Amino acid sequence: LTLEYVLQPTDKGDKVLAQIKNSSDMQTLVSDTLTYAFLKPQIEKNQVQNLETTKANMRRNNTDYLANEAALEAAEAANAAADEVLAESYEEY
Repeated sequence: LTLEYVLQPTDKGDKVLAQIKNSSDMQTLVSDTLTYAFLKPQIEKNQVQNLETTKANMRRNNTDYLANEAALEAAEAANAAADEVLAESYEEY
């Protein structure tokens, strides 16, 4: 990035004035840098929040899976018990 400027002291000589000639590229650079600097914390916050939400969903899905698995095992045990009772009642006849 080439920056052209002119420096000139004031009449009193206590200050120096600067005039930038091709400022559009510099303005774009500063604008992009500041935009990213202000947005970066929000982006990071959103990433952390998304990660926490994903972890919570995974824990909930795991809990649901375990509950469904336990219910399936209970149903299978109940069916097996019912089959035994039914088989015993047929043996009596």
